[in-house]
Amino acid sequence: MGRSRAQTVSIMKYVITFLFFVVTMTAQTPYTDFESSLVHPLVISPSGNRLFALNSPAGRLLVYDISLPTRPRLIGEIAVGLAPTSVAALNDDEAWVVDALSDSLSVVSVSRGEVVAVLPTGDDPADVVFAGTPTRAFVSEAGEDRISAYDVATRTLLASVPVPMKEPRALAVDPARGRVWALSFRSGNRTTIIPSLLAPPPPLPTDPNLPPAPQLAMVVSLDDP
Repeated sequence: MGRSRAQTVSIMKYVITFLFFVVTMTAQTPYTDFESSLVHPLVISPSGNRLFALNSPAGRLLVYDISLPTRPRLIGEIAVGLAPTSVAALNDDEAWVVDALSDSLSVVSVSRGEVVAVLPTGDDPADVVFAGTPTRAFVSEAGEDRISAYDVATRTLLASVPVPMKEPRALAVDPARGRVWALSFRSGNRTTIIPSLLAPPPPLPTDPNLPPAPQLAMVVSLDDP
C-alpha cells in the first residue's frame, strides 16, 4: 500500500531535519589533528627542477616545477600512505615517501601521477635517504631501533641492521654518498637542557670594557645539581 502525499512530505521533512542536525553537529565538533612528527617533509630533486612537499594530514605528496625558481608551479598532487613524514627524490620523476602510520614506503612516479610500489617496513619508519654504489635506499625504523636498506632498482629489502640507539629518526648522507648517519630521538646519554630563562647567569667578562654575555640555555648532565 503506497504512502499518501502528506506522509511522503512529512517523512522528507524529518529526513531534511536529521541531515541538517548531523551537518550542524559535525561542523561544531572540535577536531584534533594528531599529526605525526615530520622529519624531512621537503626535498629538491638532484637536478634542481622539482620540489617535493608533503601534506601529512591529507596523506599527499605535492610536486612543484621550480625550473623557474621565482615562479614555482604545482604540477602534481599524489595520494600516498597514512601520516607521511619524509620524502627523498631519486630523480625528477621518482620520489620515495615514508608513511609512518602505514609502516610502508610509497614509491611515487610524477609522470604517471600515482604510487607505483608500496614497500612494507618495520614499525614507525621515520626517514629515507639514498646512498651507496649502486644506489640503495636507507630507511630508519624508530619502532624497531634499526636501519633497513632497499635495492632501488628491484625495490626489494636487502638487509635490516639493528643500531645501538633508541628510536633512530633523521638520516643524513656524507658528501661522497658512502656513509649514512642516523640521529637518535632518545639517545640515552643522560643529558638534559636548561632553558635560557632558568639557566644560571653566565660569568662576568674578565675585561670590564666588554659587555656581559647573553643569557643562554645549557646542556648539562641529567643528575647535575
